[in-house]
Formats: sequence, C-alpha cells, structure tokens
Amino acid sequence: PQVDRMQQSLHFGGWAGFCATFAVGDRLGADAVRGLFVDASPVAAADSLGGLALEEFVDAVLMAALRVAAAPGGGHAGVPGAAE
Repeated sequence: PQVDRMQQSLHFGGWAGFCATFAVGDRLGADAVRGLFVDASPVAAADSLGGLALEEFVDAVLMAALRVAAAPGGGHAGVPGAAE
C-alpha cells in the first residue's frame, strides 16, 4: 500500500515541542532549533518544506545531542529528568 509521507511526519510545531521538553532551545537557542529542523529536512527548495520522517527525526535528534554536548556546560546538566 501507498504511504502518505506527509501524514506520518513531524512538522515544526511538534519538533519545537520536543525540543522544549528536553530544553534544547534553552541550551542552544531558537535559531539552532529551527536550523536543526531545516538541516534534517530533505528539501530542494525552502517553499517545499514539510515535516520530518522517522529517519530525518532521528538525524535531527542526533545533531541536537551533539550540539548540546559540545556547548558550554554540555552533557546532561540542566536537562529535565536527567540524572545529576
């Protein structure tokens, strides 16, 4: 069966909520949250930006984790629910 990719993707609002839950925006800033979403999106033109499929979401999460770890005070400090 055909799968409608756009119905099974995470749009920016969902990505922003995910980042807020794990304090990614607090650690890296709103520009980085937007940049991670766009960098993980396979688009040829900005006007065709849709959502992230599972593989793209995983790529975005990995990029976010690497940037948080490399940021000053990186690691798990300040992340809600992380062991101290």
